[in-house]
Amino acid sequence: MAALREMRKPSQAEPGNRDYQVFRDPRQPGVFVLYERYADEAAFQAHLATQHFATWLKGEVLPFLDERTRLDLAPLGA
Repeated sequence: MAALREMRKPSQAEPGNRDYQVFRDPRQPGVFVLYERYADEAAFQAHLATQHFATWLKGEVLPFLDERTRLDLAPLGA
């Protein structure tokens, strides 16, 4: 949880970041959801190359997950 908190501000400050939120399921305290939106694929790739991603998410979160589901979503449009 602390590592996810550390990710929030620097991720939100990235030029291509449109939204970065961390949610926690109150009924299952070990379940978190990261909701991220980026201007484009290049902005997302830039996020993956940041020091805060390497330190906090790659170093302190991903190695300890029991399970991970990643969804790449696109808006339906009009």
